[in-house]
Amino acid sequence: MSYLPRVLLLAVLALLLTSCTSPGARDRITEYDTRSAVHADGTVDVTETITYDFGRDPSPGLLREIPLSQRVGLMRHRVWEISDVEVTSPSGAPADIEKQDEWRRVLSLEIGDTDAPLTGAQTYEISYTVHGALNDEGYGPQLHWDFVGDEWGVPVNGVTVRVEAPSVVEAECFYEESYRDQDGDTEYWDEECDQSGHDGAAASFGHPQLDSGAPLSGVVYLEEGTVEFTEPEHALAPLPRWITLAGALSLPVVLVAAFLLDRHVTRWREKRRFRIRQGFGEELPDLPPAVAGFLFHKKRLRAEHALALLVSLEEKGHLTSVPKENGKGRDWLFVKQNSNVALTPAERALRRGMFGLNSEIDLTWLGRSMTKTRIKWIEYALLREAGQHGLVVRPWLWYPAVFACGLVLIAAICTGVIVNVATPLDLAGLEMFSAAVLPTALIVLFLPTQRTPYGDHVRDLLAEGRRNPRELEPVMAIALGLPDETVRALNAKVPNLSPYLRDHGYLRRWNRTVNERIRSSRRTSSGSGSGGGRVSGRGGGGGGGGRR
Repeated sequence: MSYLPRVLLLAVLALLLTSCTSPGARDRITEYDTRSAVHADGTVDVTETITYDFGRDPSPGLLREIPLSQRVGLMRHRVWEISDVEVTSPSGAPADIEKQDEWRRVLSLEIGDTDAPLTGAQTYEISYTVHGALNDEGYGPQLHWDFVGDEWGVPVNGVTVRVEAPSVVEAECFYEESYRDQDGDTEYWDEECDQSGHDGAAASFGHPQLDSGAPLSGVVYLEEGTVEFTEPEHALAPLPRWITLAGALSLPVVLVAAFLLDRHVTRWREKRRFRIRQGFGEELPDLPPAVAGFLFHKKRLRAEHALALLVSLEEKGHLTSVPKENGKGRDWLFVKQNSNVALTPAERALRRGMFGLNSEIDLTWLGRSMTKTRIKWIEYALLREAGQHGLVVRPWLWYPAVFACGLVLIAAICTGVIVNVATPLDLAGLEMFSAAVLPTALIVLFLPTQRTPYGDHVRDLLAEGRRNPRELEPVMAIALGLPDETVRALNAKVPNLSPYLRDHGYLRRWNRTVNERIRSSRRTSSGSGSGGGRVSGRGGGGGGGGRR
């Protein structure tokens, strides 16, 4: 079996984990004040005063990212320009712009001093002029702006906004609210800001607290003819920022290398498997049917395995079965008995799970008593038995090994981060993805499996026996999941078979009831974001955080 799909899946995970960075866990913005002045020529002067609390983790300073475009169609963006960028710090923090970069229509400002890291709360005053910020949607000129963007990865407190303009007609302010329910579904909607108003010469907005990534957008409507308005400029949408030239060139190379590595390792595994099989006999070992079925079905419990355990309990005298009529046809009542015959771990787990404190049970009550915990008990007991037969690595050895391999795999996925920390390189986006693919592929391809080589050999013998079932016992055939017709033919050859094993209507009800309980025990709630409005202005926004 090829391992390449797993490699690609983990490589995608590597991209998600390593292509983005986040501020420190305790960072926050304690005050965010924006002052804007709309001039008659249509330009807008913006001054942002941001008090950023870096917490206890040292940081070189503040990262501020300001978008220079806004999506207005599938591949169409409205664009504007920013000039005269200046930064000061009323708190005395280093306020030099160490790096100013405009890429993919985003202006990135790295503010501070790499050689003088900061902690605690620091205040930065960022001023700039926007050209092309105004637009007209049929109600006259307006400034529709995200005064707080949705890319701040920290909570934002104390938001205040003041927009001065020649003649303000109306003003509105909205922020985004969200709710995540117990199923994991998130709903978004827009709420009016706590403070919103105007006096003809200026508009004022405010809100006490915004969650991480929640934007605040304001609309200031201006009187016709009071400002010079030019039609907005548009351009093709820029590529996502994580798509880089180096990443795009390296990605095909590493994917081809991962494919070739997968082919080579798969062939090596097949040859090694063939050599190991030559050391084992071709006779199927004497295995309990439930263990054989559990191994064959990839260590996942099924109703057929539970039925095989039930038969074994009856053969050892720990229960008896008697027919019971009900409205849906013949049922069977299982009565607990005392016996001195020793039970295997899986048989004990089933007996405890079936009866509990009861002395007798039917299929209806069995469906209720097989809880998620009891099903896990049976699976773990079957795993222990398979380990005792040398078919799988024993759990007490396997789980620590899985933990250790998980740590190595995480290191492989984080290859891009490790390279950035240990070398002068600055990988990002697809480059991080490409750096993680080969180490991740190498680790995944050589990950051990819980099934031992002997277990692989026995599973192959079980598959061969399933294809040619004439020599199989009926209970073994049931545990391996053979069709009803085959089981019926095998049943006819065994004179002293338990009567309920000859009742194929009951066997179908058993499989349906028990399998439904097993499936329901494995269900987990998974939710995704949904519904509601997303606050978005016609410009501004962006975000940033502490430089880490």
